[in-house]
Amino acid sequence: LLCEAALQERSVVLVARSPLGLTSAAEGLLHCLAPLQWAGGYLPVLPDCLADMLHAPVPLLFGVVSADPEADAARMSEEHRDLVVAAV
Repeated sequence: LLCEAALQERSVVLVARSPLGLTSAAEGLLHCLAPLQWAGGYLPVLPDCLADMLHAPVPLLFGVVSADPEADAARMSEEHRDLVVAAV
């Protein structure tokens, strides 16, 4: 589902407990696209001050650090139907 969304240039949000986990998952997703390249914005760890980027009209791949990734991913999916959100 994540690779399909990225190939369709949809925004993808990864949610994890640690920045290292987010970066690893985001880089892994980018490598799955080879030989193609992600043309959208890329922030493997989105700072809290840039949370409004969730509403950007362009394709983005970014990660959000969370104490409860599963719950926050479900909440984000409900609030932002245009995003593909996954807890990693």
